[in-house]
Amino acid sequence: TINPCLTRAIAKDGGIFGYMGGVTGNSSIPNFVYGSYTGLAVTVFGLVPTLTAMFGKSVLPGLAESWAKKDGVRIRRNLSGMLLIASAVAIPSGIGISVLSKEILEFLYSGRTEEIAVSALPLSVLGIGVIFMGISIPCFSALQTIGKPRLPIIIMIVGGGVKLALNLLL
Repeated sequence: TINPCLTRAIAKDGGIFGYMGGVTGNSSIPNFVYGSYTGLAVTVFGLVPTLTAMFGKSVLPGLAESWAKKDGVRIRRNLSGMLLIASAVAIPSGIGISVLSKEILEFLYSGRTEEIAVSALPLSVLGIGVIFMGISIPCFSALQTIGKPRLPIIIMIVGGGVKLALNLLL
């Protein structure tokens, strides 16, 4: 949905991406913009959820044991610890990515100025999403551990529908 929407936006206002001096021809701009977004912004976005997923997996053996023994106190302790660690990583990282998106991209991808110009604003918005993804992925693992594997799937399907609707709307 992204490339057709970008093509329509460029057709309406050809100067919308006028700061991209090295990219020529309106037909190649949507591919360049989307490629820059997925290559730079989405790559940085994925770092924090990957890290918090590891923290979530470290709690799973204790959670599974507590669940099997029906030990509510240990279940709460395991889940609280997992959420605390995931939040302690995801919240500051997401805020930092939102505030310092351009600087992060310049540090990681120096010399790719046009791609950075295209990707900095989307990455700052994705920084907010880092918080939610960084916390939700360990929660999905915990739900699967306690025998509720369908719930994460339902949540992901609903989230995918919302994402599709927002892609088309925005």
